[in-house]
Amino acid sequence: LFASFSGTNVIDVTGWSLRANRGSQIVPRAVDIYDPSGLASEGEIYLGSGDTLNMYSTQSAIGENLRLNKCLGYLENYNHFTPPLPLNCPYINRSEISHLTGVCQNLIASIGSCSPPPANPLLAPTDYSCKSFLATINYKGCFEKHRSDSDFLSREWRVWSGSRFLDPSHDNINLFDRQGLLVDTYSY
Repeated sequence: LFASFSGTNVIDVTGWSLRANRGSQIVPRAVDIYDPSGLASEGEIYLGSGDTLNMYSTQSAIGENLRLNKCLGYLENYNHFTPPLPLNCPYINRSEISHLTGVCQNLIASIGSCSPPPANPLLAPTDYSCKSFLATINYKGCFEKHRSDSDFLSREWRVWSGSRFLDPSHDNINLFDRQGLLVDTYSY
């Protein structure tokens, strides 16, 4: 689903249905802001102008539907989503690590976006500041640092239906709201 209306309104699409030639699927609930504890509850999916809701026939690697945010790529290191989550996590700013040893700074600079530090980095046993900083390079650390950023939340929601209700070759899909009124049709 792609919300292509204008204005500042948002629409709750939870419970809407997609009906195809071989079956149907209800738009489920999803986690708006995924908490690092994993205990975030699913709620309604609200789409504003330009927002997207992508539905996949596979299963969620963590058993939940999600609104993407700029730190979620860290989850891909331990859970393999299909399709993969975007790996566009914020890079660590040089000014944040300038107080650390040169060896530590080089190590941190070598870590890719959304990647955890190596399990056993070659550091001096007494480099506690570096070890402490490395422990924050993960989803929780990114979440705590960036959750207040104006661009933290993506405009994309992902839901996994676990159902192959679409014909891979050709299909006619009808989108109905909760009252059963036809909202849109798409054929391929």
